[in-house]
Amino acid sequence: MHRSSAPAPKPVKADAHGGIEAKMREIIIPLIDFEDASLEEAVDFLRIRSVDCDPDRDMPGVGPIVINKSAQQDDAGTRRITRLQMKNVSLWDALQRVAGETRTKVVITDRAIELMPR
Repeated sequence: MHRSSAPAPKPVKADAHGGIEAKMREIIIPLIDFEDASLEEAVDFLRIRSVDCDPDRDMPGVGPIVINKSAQQDDAGTRRITRLQMKNVSLWDALQRVAGETRTKVVITDRAIELMPR
């Protein structure tokens, strides 16, 4: 039997950021009802519900969801959600709506899902 001396091909890594976004789209939150909520309150709620509503019971949640420090300090008093109601919405869509209401953007980094100022 002849063996090749060529190195075996390395496995292709899946795009981690795309995998996180895909998982966020699978997590469906039955009801969101924010009224005069701060960005911090909304993120805390979504952080908890992302674990509770994750169909993957072995590894629930998507990792840390954080507010970037500059978004907290930059006009934090006006980063409020006046009124936002949604039913059966994915975590991804919920975060996008919260970001839109609070003038932030969702960025998936190597360490966390961050809400940053636009």
